Amino acid sequence: MPKAVRILIVEDSENDAELLLRELRKGGFAPEHTRVDTDKAMRAALAKESWDIIVSDYSMPHFDGISALNVMKQHSKDIPFIIVSANIGEEIAVMAMKAGAHDYIMKGNLARLIPAIEREIKEAKLRQKHRFAENEMHKLTGAIEQTSDAVMICNAQGIIEYVNSGFVRMTGYSKDEALGNSSRMLKSGRQDDSFFGVMWDTISLGDVFQDVFINKRKDGSLYYEEKSITPLKNDRGVVEHYISTGKDITEQMQTRERLHHLSQHDLLTGLPNRLLFNDRLEQAIPRARRSGRVLAILLIDMDRFKNINETLGFDCGDHMLQAVGERLLTSTRDGDTVARLGDDEFAIILEDVKHQDDVSKIVEKILRALSEAYYIDDHELFITTSIGISLYPNDGAHPQLLIQNADVAIHHAKESGSNKYRYYETKMNAQSLYRLNLESSLRKALEREEFFLLYQPQIDLVTHEITGFEALLRWAHPELGTVSPVEFIPLLEETGMIKDVGRWILRKACQTCKSWHNKDLGNVSIAVNLSPVQFEGSQISDIVSNILKETELTANYLELELTESTIMRNPENAAITLTKLSGMGITLAIDDFGTGYSSLSYLQKFPLDTLKIDRSFVNDITENKGDASIVSAIISMAHSLGLTVVAEGVETTEQLTLLQEKKCESVQGFLFSKPITEIEVEEMLKEWSKQSVFLDLVSSN
Repeated sequence: MPKAVRILIVEDSENDAELLLRELRKGGFAPEHTRVDTDKAMRAALAKESWDIIVSDYSMPHFDGISALNVMKQHSKDIPFIIVSANIGEEIAVMAMKAGAHDYIMKGNLARLIPAIEREIKEAKLRQKHRFAENEMHKLTGAIEQTSDAVMICNAQGIIEYVNSGFVRMTGYSKDEALGNSSRMLKSGRQDDSFFGVMWDTISLGDVFQDVFINKRKDGSLYYEEKSITPLKNDRGVVEHYISTGKDITEQMQTRERLHHLSQHDLLTGLPNRLLFNDRLEQAIPRARRSGRVLAILLIDMDRFKNINETLGFDCGDHMLQAVGERLLTSTRDGDTVARLGDDEFAIILEDVKHQDDVSKIVEKILRALSEAYYIDDHELFITTSIGISLYPNDGAHPQLLIQNADVAIHHAKESGSNKYRYYETKMNAQSLYRLNLESSLRKALEREEFFLLYQPQIDLVTHEITGFEALLRWAHPELGTVSPVEFIPLLEETGMIKDVGRWILRKACQTCKSWHNKDLGNVSIAVNLSPVQFEGSQISDIVSNILKETELTANYLELELTESTIMRNPENAAITLTKLSGMGITLAIDDFGTGYSSLSYLQKFPLDTLKIDRSFVNDITENKGDASIVSAIISMAHSLGLTVVAEGVETTEQLTLLQEKKCESVQGFLFSKPITEIEVEEMLKEWSKQSVFLDLVSSN
């Protein structure tokens, strides 16, 4: 099959050009050609097409072979160039070859044309391959030299034969210092012989070895190098050289170490976090099992720490947490672990304790240290703590069980009062399980519509009329029946569920009160208790305003009741919120007065309207002169401040008579009615308006 060839013929004679083409066809070629005979035509042909070979006459009327050769060079073309001429002497032939021609042939001896063309095309392809190889090698060499990675080539014995600039920058050794030296010059001694034994076993077998090397620079500093070592084999399959390529990952490794530290330590205090605490506890248990010594787990919770954050700001709270961490460290031994598990919760592992009594001594030392004054940002602060303790192996053989039981114990410590500690006892689990089940059910109670309201009337002692009702939350548990508010309301507040439940209470109470008005049952008001959790939220005034608009209840028919302790948690913020609520026309009452701060002089700074005397004072008012005097003083001072007074828990006519004598304006209690349903309230209001029910109730009791 004819071989294709693209030939540019520089010839002024068409006949001579045809002779060349005929010779090519006879030689087995299928030529594709163009004939030119001027400088311009040749330049156009070179620009337009690519050519396998150029055959040129030496002498032409408007052009010549040497000029054609120069045109080809100007186009940076490496194309075989053969001069074919009828009258070329040896001197001209030599000059042409020096100028760059690859061969010359006499027109009378065209038999040499085919071998010359075949030879020159073959050599051109070889030159092209050689140039490509040189270019590739140049690029490879440049890339190796310019890469930031360290490249090192060693012989089979580990002697360095080549290093690049990246190696010089990474190690500090110059090329001259490295060449001829052993690669062991980089060893830091931080990796043992077994590491390098595995490396040599791997690469000696011809396999690639990859790992992180801890190497030493010329100045003695250490660096981490992520390195690959690739064996190079000869034709017989014998490893003769090793190519090492490495990346300096010192910064990444240091970052990883820092991140590892951060992942196991609390950012604020620097103490171990929950992850590291659990890990150390897992390690401590086997040690305690072998030694037979006591192992104690302490969970420590700061009572009402939230108040510090809300009153003085989170910066102050953070400084307090740091100070607590420092005091815990100074109160424990070197071998103990002090950790911060989150928020205001700390934990301690006490190891190698001889007797349980020694645990108590350490705990009491901790309580004393934590109860001393803290001086932070010009504030003198005091905190109380609760500590729950579990012991290995009595209270569990596994970390999570020990932590869980210490957590059970801390809840009982909180119930015992401030600055108390409790050891875990088995009977605590039953109580905690009941509490846990109650909390679980409580989370679904609102969705399942298990909550309902009862209403207790408030009676005006002058007009004997019902002036309003206090809304009281009740829970109808599907299995336990009606659960006491004493049991579930603290859980609502502790879990934060009181926010959603509180909105429901407020909305339901306002709707109900509005319905009484719509039914012409009297312009009674409704009193709703606000929990501390609800009141602390900055949105309470907006929530109340929206509910009043939604239910269309006039604001002056709503009374919000708060305890003294709720207001006094953050008096400044409380004053702002109460002023907003009062400005809306809402009546504000202090509930359970006498059980908290009992400071009328301080309470006068708030826009309050009503004071409710706690039932604990009313109970013994007729038998205990002290309680009677207290009630009398409260009523007198309240009146002097322009506050109306409501006495709670009135159950006897004697109590009622005494309160009337003391000029108490209103009362509520079982003497008149227990808390009743919405329907029962409507019946009561209808009956109350028909006759003097007040006198009937008093006389019947």
